[in-house]
Amino acid sequence: MRQFQHKILHEGGLHARVAVSLAGICRDYESRVFIQKGRLAGDCKDVFSMMNLKAGQGEVLTFVIEGTDEAEVEEQISQWILIFSF
Repeated sequence: MRQFQHKILHEGGLHARVAVSLAGICRDYESRVFIQKGRLAGDCKDVFSMMNLKAGQGEVLTFVIEGTDEAEVEEQISQWILIFSF
């Protein structure tokens, strides 16, 4: 299991376009990927699950990755965060 945290920089927070883009990345891998906000968790392969977190700018999210290709998933998400300015 791998996990890392990220503070949302984008003023729109975790909005639909961001969720769709992240889900597109995560669906390419076998690992399970979740975002945690406090006691809530959203499946990164499910756009609506992420949107239900209602995560806004300035909130800290914890990404949790479990599976055989977790290192690759972590690298892809980290690169996505930099490019997307999320």
